[in-house]
Amino acid sequence: MHDSYTGLEMESFIVTADFEIDGNPPGQNLAAHFRPLTDHRWEWKLVTPITVLERGALTVSIRDREGTLNRIERGFVIRSPAP
Repeated sequence: MHDSYTGLEMESFIVTADFEIDGNPPGQNLAAHFRPLTDHRWEWKLVTPITVLERGALTVSIRDREGTLNRIERGFVIRSPAP
């Protein structure tokens, strides 16, 4: 997340997944699980790692104090390592 020096509207921070994560159902706002790090990154340490996922998408959005909405969607697959 970045704000181009205007500040972020943290109440607009939304993270959704189209799959279950740590018992949270698809479509639920997951933003409250993230914690800021000292170097302008955010993290969520999962209790239960995702070891296999046929197909998934994460969507993250946030607005800055000037009203600009930043939104990104990423799709991915997680496969088990070969034996």
